[in-house]
Amino acid sequence: MKKEVIQKILQKHSYLRDKLFCRGYVITNSIISEKDYPFYGLWIKRTIDEYTLLVSPKQHSYIYKGKQGTWVLIGHAYNPVTMDSDEMTILKKMDEANDFINVLNELTGVFTLHIIKDGIIRVYGDASCMQSTFYGLIEGKTWLSTHANLIGDLCNLSWSSYVKKLASYKFFPLLGNSLPGNLTQFTEVERLMPNCSVQIGGG
Repeated sequence: MKKEVIQKILQKHSYLRDKLFCRGYVITNSIISEKDYPFYGLWIKRTIDEYTLLVSPKQHSYIYKGKQGTWVLIGHAYNPVTMDSDEMTILKKMDEANDFINVLNELTGVFTLHIIKDGIIRVYGDASCMQSTFYGLIEGKTWLSTHANLIGDLCNLSWSSYVKKLASYKFFPLLGNSLPGNLTQFTEVERLMPNCSVQIGGG
């Protein structure tokens, strides 16, 4: 559904606004207004260095400033090895660890982990990337979000010709609503894959 159509619906039915990109988040160093579409002043806004974090009121977010940088966890994480269920405790232990990957590998849950330092963001998903994470550098600005369409709407992106052709294939609907690999409908945006990490930003 096109952005303009959604805006008209939300203008008429404002009670639906908190359902839009539900449980989503966005991190960017671009200028962004939390009062306009698609946030409507409902999302929680935080500033981390040069980045703006906006989080849906239905989503959980945790921020811990440590020695290795600023840790931002979106979602829920649990460590069945140490029985830690408090996300701030988990972030603190990762920051204090010689190799935080060992702690990260013990975690279960649905989350995205970001480590921000010197303008660079390192991004890690949960074990199977159950929480979708999309990222891209668009006109020199960093974008991260749970929803590719959220980035697309904010940056006025258009579907790539390849994905349009792929989506029109007669058997495509039988494969579900996902594109293969790290592909998204926008050439400027990619998807974080399981057991992978991404480093983005820093000019």
